[in-house]
Amino acid sequence: MEPPETSDLEVARKARLAEKRGLQTSSRRAHDLLRSGIRMGLMPRDTLLAEHELVEQLATSRNAVREALQLLATEKLVERSPRTGTRLVGSILELPIDQFLPLVAEGEGGRLEIRVLEMRVVPATPVLAARLEIDEGDPVSMGEQLILVDGQPIAMRCAYLPLNLLQEIVDPMFPESVYSPTDLATTLAGLFGEAAGEGTVENFFEAVPCEPRTSECLGVPVGSPILSRELLVRDKHGRPYLFGYARYRGDRIAVHGSVPITAVDGTL
Repeated sequence: MEPPETSDLEVARKARLAEKRGLQTSSRRAHDLLRSGIRMGLMPRDTLLAEHELVEQLATSRNAVREALQLLATEKLVERSPRTGTRLVGSILELPIDQFLPLVAEGEGGRLEIRVLEMRVVPATPVLAARLEIDEGDPVSMGEQLILVDGQPIAMRCAYLPLNLLQEIVDPMFPESVYSPTDLATTLAGLFGEAAGEGTVENFFEAVPCEPRTSECLGVPVGSPILSRELLVRDKHGRPYLFGYARYRGDRIAVHGSVPITAVDGTL
């Protein structure tokens, strides 16, 4: 067996020295901590990230910091330059688990914009009929939108609403309130009445490969992993009002929520 190259030996030697000093040497953990800091707003946009300061702040090695910053550059969250150093240029938005849209504070997190891509009435497929508890073939109002922050696309969403419920209150082709950046409860209450804004949200999250249509809209490579979400909203009486799907850029969106800890029967 040939001995490892000198560069590999040097990397291993530095890692051992770092461990002796109590430093972490994982670039993955450094990357996790840096992304959390960006999401939490601890490092505002345009902040200069000095490697020697990050080594101290993260209690990690210089190599781990450099690799983490390079990964952030690949994600287009930072820009690296030999002259000016590393500057934070991107942001990570928080998405409450009971909402369709991320949290965006005007003047702080950017400007939220919703563009309508398609609107039409479609017949209920077996999946739509089962989820919305209607008959197959019943008319359903479908709307697809592109979500942008500061002009940059971060998500696509497609929502299905039972047409018979919409006809009682509004025009079947989605009213303007659906496209305004309001919270989900306010939107549903405006469409269906107060009962719809006091219900529950069921979620399924998956990482899926990005197909060509979504790739074109979100500006990410075909096949790259994105966050997929299936969502069902019920009113306070348990009746389903809205079923939909969303595709989020995983490098720009962080889902969050708080739930109580409960005992689970059986073995996980």
